[in-house]
Amino acid sequence: MRVAGDGGRAVLGEDGHRAGRAQAAPGSFKTRRPGRLDDHAMETIAAMALGCLLVGAGAMHWITPGYFRSLVPGWMPWAGPLVAVTGGLDAAAGTLVLVPGTRALGASAAALLISGYMVSHVDALVHARGDARFLDTRAGAVARIAVNAVYIAWAAALAL
Repeated sequence: MRVAGDGGRAVLGEDGHRAGRAQAAPGSFKTRRPGRLDDHAMETIAAMALGCLLVGAGAMHWITPGYFRSLVPGWMPWAGPLVAVTGGLDAAAGTLVLVPGTRALGASAAALLISGYMVSHVDALVHARGDARFLDTRAGAVARIAVNAVYIAWAAALAL
């Protein structure tokens, strides 16, 4: 099949595109096939989602500090200031993840920060009670650990 306007030289392939056309440059937002995003676009989406999650979680440390204080193990001192500081660190890491030039640094910081939160989740598992709120039961503590493991892997993938 010939394409009008190009002197009759181009031939369309089975997919309706010109045969031998150039593919999108690596790292561009152009799709190779309709509906498929390239790796750079997917990484950007993952970074924006993680960055917003972290900034939002950091803000929630200050908006609802009582909830976050309840996650701090009883043997850890200064639960209130610890919650305020980690909220700031979450927001700072999230902001760094949102900026392409500091994304790897922010993602590394987020992975380390979230790894530190595992102390609280493992402590909840060790001290799980059946009559407690869901997050303090064995199933709740396992869920907290699993979700945070995914967050750590997410941040680590963006850091690499």
